[in-house]
Amino acid sequence: MKRRVEPASIGIYLTALLATLFFTYVTLQIPRFLKSLYDGVLDDLLSHFIWGLDPITIFGDLILILVLIIAIKGITRKRYLASVISAVVYFTPTLFVFVTRMSILFTGLEILGFLIAYIFRGCGIVEQFLYRLFGSGQVFLVPYWLAITAYASEGGRIWANIEQVRDVYGGIFIIVGLLVLFLGVAAWLNTKYQGRRLVDSGIYRLTRHPQYLGYILWSYGMLILSTYYQAPWRTPTAITLNWLVSSLILVGVALMEEISLRSDDGLN
Repeated sequence: MKRRVEPASIGIYLTALLATLFFTYVTLQIPRFLKSLYDGVLDDLLSHFIWGLDPITIFGDLILILVLIIAIKGITRKRYLASVISAVVYFTPTLFVFVTRMSILFTGLEILGFLIAYIFRGCGIVEQFLYRLFGSGQVFLVPYWLAITAYASEGGRIWANIEQVRDVYGGIFIIVGLLVLFLGVAAWLNTKYQGRRLVDSGIYRLTRHPQYLGYILWSYGMLILSTYYQAPWRTPTAITLNWLVSSLILVGVALMEEISLRSDDGLN
């Protein structure tokens, strides 16, 4: 006998869908909003902020450092929502390239790099270390580069179809990520609707943190789309550090939530 779908279930899935769409819309609108501030107010306000350095970059660096501090404190003090929000905000600079097609305003932690470079000025090893540090997330671009090498050549021209491969590769991760996020929200809402505390149904049977996993997959797809014309072994994208830090924050939150849950339930 075919199972009847109850109205409550339909409402839960509609709510989960709206939550997923709202999340996507808000995260894509943040870069546009910050760009409007930069074009309208911050450009004049910070034009003489610090001599010799790009003021908007410094302003963005200070924000990102503050966000990183909040993320760490959120994990240590078990205020995980603050850490999750910090992870999303930390990834925002990556969306500047994809959403607004402009140079990156906030590339993250250049102030720290500037101070280290100044202290160890003239030391080529330190400079190379900083260069590699800001592009440390590029290791996760290796599968993308392999896809480019395998499928982007045409008529003897290497990387001729790089944009098509980028769009398909990145789009797959975006779609899968949003699907996982949607299923996670739906399962969580359904459990709360039933009055149960522990979510163990639906996609939670496959992963304990579908919202975090969905966000990481979605943001990875956005990272790929933000690379634009990048090809293997060409100029690296500094924005990979932001994605890497954002993902590591969520992994840390997931591990701490797991430890807290096991402790509360008396599990080893």
